[in-house]
Amino acid sequence: MAIPGERAVLYAFWASSCSWRVRAALVAKHLSFEERSIDIVKQKQQKTESYRVICPSQKVPALVIDGVTLVESMAMLQYLEDTRPQPSLAPSTPLLRARMREIVETVVAGIQPLQNVGLRGSFEDEAHYTKF
Repeated sequence: MAIPGERAVLYAFWASSCSWRVRAALVAKHLSFEERSIDIVKQKQQKTESYRVICPSQKVPALVIDGVTLVESMAMLQYLEDTRPQPSLAPSTPLLRARMREIVETVVAGIQPLQNVGLRGSFEDEAHYTKF
């Protein structure tokens, strides 16, 4: 499935935990990739037309690999695992994989939304955010 000679490109923000998890997976799988920084806080580069062409949802991270652009870090990790199974990111037994998914869900659905810059921007001020 990989396009020969094509290097993956990870569009990421340095402080984004979602970007960190994809970066860690690429390194763990020994994949060659180029990282391009997208400043989502000060410069709001994710809102530029040039980035919209790469990632219509204007999110980070975005991973360009095998001729496609993927968004959402967990979808990226699953794609990497499905298309490049070795070395595996997942434990070897069904029970341990289930435990891994429990932890993933806690982070992705429970913790991550409250750290999300996009969500935080929808509140009027800190007082409204802390009452959420």
